[in-house]
Amino acid sequence: MEIFDRYIIKTWETFDEISNNLYLAGKLNVCCSPTFLIPKICKCDLQELNIVGITLGFEEFKFLVKSDFLETFLIHNVIIEYSNKIVVQLEDIFAELPNVTSFTYRHAFHTFDESTNSKTFYQMAHTCRNRKIFTIDLQGIDNDAGPSDVVLFLQNYAADHCRIVLNIKPNYTLRSIFRSMVNQMRLK
Repeated sequence: MEIFDRYIIKTWETFDEISNNLYLAGKLNVCCSPTFLIPKICKCDLQELNIVGITLGFEEFKFLVKSDFLETFLIHNVIIEYSNKIVVQLEDIFAELPNVTSFTYRHAFHTFDESTNSKTFYQMAHTCRNRKIFTIDLQGIDNDAGPSDVVLFLQNYAADHCRIVLNIKPNYTLRSIFRSMVNQMRLK
């Protein structure tokens, strides 16, 4: 087992300079396509993965998250697509993260989110998981997300004293329903 105890930043001028036996461990921030980097990675044992503002292939995504050590996952304004360009649903993304204890999903209010639909949180609530989640941060949830399904998801996977951030697209009635249901859940 290799243990890394220092922060290393390495930059290259071209992809050709990168060795073909990279071992990724610790934290990775992805803000541009990793297509050229992935073939050079021999092992990926990430503990934290942040993906921001890109379109990513599902196979690339699965490669980056396959570590049993991955605990923290953040996705912000990202589209993950199958090879046929169909957008991967959030519940399928979540299903690939059985060990994650911190799950953050953020989508800008002014853009259409194709990765969620009215059944997303119901299906996420019934996903097999190895661990409870200590931080759940869901921002930019569409109006068609059913409050009872989101609460069921939270009941199934939120650990005791879980930090929960719900930020739904502007809709006062729906926001009030969410707030009421989450408060009732806290009382149980």
